[in-house]
Amino acid sequence: VHSPADVAKLLSLEAPTEDDVLHADRLPNFDDTLSREEGEMLFSYLTVSYVRVPLVLNFFASTDRVTYLFNTGLQDLLRAVLFETGPWCDERDRSRTIDTVPVRLTEAQRREAQADLERGVGSAGGAQVIRPFDQRVLGTSYGLLLNELCCSPHACMQPLMRMFSAIEDLASSSVYSPDATFILYMVSLAVDVETYAQHAATLLRDSQAANAADNLQVLGEYRAQLHSYLHGLVARTLEAWRLEAESRADMPTASVVHAYLALLWSNVDEDADS
Repeated sequence: VHSPADVAKLLSLEAPTEDDVLHADRLPNFDDTLSREEGEMLFSYLTVSYVRVPLVLNFFASTDRVTYLFNTGLQDLLRAVLFETGPWCDERDRSRTIDTVPVRLTEAQRREAQADLERGVGSAGGAQVIRPFDQRVLGTSYGLLLNELCCSPHACMQPLMRMFSAIEDLASSSVYSPDATFILYMVSLAVDVETYAQHAATLLRDSQAANAADNLQVLGEYRAQLHSYLHGLVARTLEAWRLEAESRADMPTASVVHAYLALLWSNVDEDADS
């Protein structure tokens, strides 16, 4: 079992870098969904885990790439990018000064450095190059997405809202159309993001950081947009689907739609300030 966003597994390379991606003979294209250039972009973003969330979100929010999420493999990849926590560090360690810069080696450079070290050639330089970097200094205490929402909410919420709005043109689709699966994926993604945004707001209210109040205000504006989206466009679409399914006495489909309607209320907080 491995992460759908594990670029090392996807490329069959250990700790690949951007150069490894660019020089790969073949890249996964998810059933010809991605062009070679788009594959290079996306997999290059996955090699830099600490900043991959806004990079990947902007990739899918650009042009018409949100429609690529009809592909279930890319759906799994995006959810992994958003909701996998990444390197963890204790909150007390986050004040540590970063005094070393990790040297990112390609597969070929790594083999060469290891060979030099084993032969004793340039041992000092080689030992320094392949010394493991302490990932905790780039870790987060609550996961990558919560870190983004607390420190730079605009960078990830703006592309997310552009992606969510993509269902507007499909809202009149039948519950039995191929578009329905895509819409339900976007709805579940939006509900999960709302959950994270709600918790991020709680963290920001308790934070002593200098920019916490400003970020809380920005996040609050996006939470209001997300709430309006879920209880406006999404609720109307699901209600139309419920009526369509019930008119055909299709209780299994109607039950699924009812479940998604219930999900819309999963993050209601009477004490929330939007």
